[in-house]
Amino acid sequence: MLRLILSPEWFLGADIIIDFFSFLVLLTFAIISAKYYSLSKNKKLLYLGLSFFLVGLGELSKIIMNIGLYYDFTIAYNVGRMIITSHVVESIDAVYYIGFFLHRFLIMLGFYFLYYTTKKNKSKSEHLLVLYFIAISAIFTNDMQYLFNITVTIFLVFIFVNYLKIYRKTRAENTKTLATGFFLLLISYIVMSFSRIDSNIYITANLLQLASYIVFLYIIIKIYKHGKKK
Repeated sequence: MLRLILSPEWFLGADIIIDFFSFLVLLTFAIISAKYYSLSKNKKLLYLGLSFFLVGLGELSKIIMNIGLYYDFTIAYNVGRMIITSHVVESIDAVYYIGFFLHRFLIMLGFYFLYYTTKKNKSKSEHLLVLYFIAISAIFTNDMQYLFNITVTIFLVFIFVNYLKIYRKTRAENTKTLATGFFLLLISYIVMSFSRIDSNIYITANLLQLASYIVFLYIIIKIYKHGKKK
């Protein structure tokens, strides 16, 4: 499982903190979207909340797996041993494959729904087809992480372009900030695609991810302040 660890030793744990920060921002965004949906019954907000929630769950899955890889916890070891001896799985590797599959699947699904909310012409019938391709991609990108990063980047390019179009029509400041956040996030996934070349690239990608979620946190604070004024 060591080949899954891309972080240099001195950066171990820092990437988990960044992922946990991202998870908290995503969860907060999902809760706010759900709250506003309950007031307005706007389905776009429901999809938006679901999107952020799914991406957040994907990040949480990654956090759990990375904690298991980075740190030697006795409890984790005993649980893993129990799983193997009870023949639930043949190898502890299967636990990590399932965990990282969920990470990739949930993140791709979340960004697909996010893209769907920004689409002009919507068709619910495409959900099943896209779900199939996302599942296939999540299964077969286990040993080709760069393909997962490229797939997510493609979703993020469409999301960024669509938000840019919305901003040009509405000139809403929050939309512009969202577009900026998604632009930083898509750059982070592009950079992450080359992370196996050098550990410094991995660090740069994580810092770009952190910057993107700080932008999203800024929007959350603005929404919260606006809500308090009202």
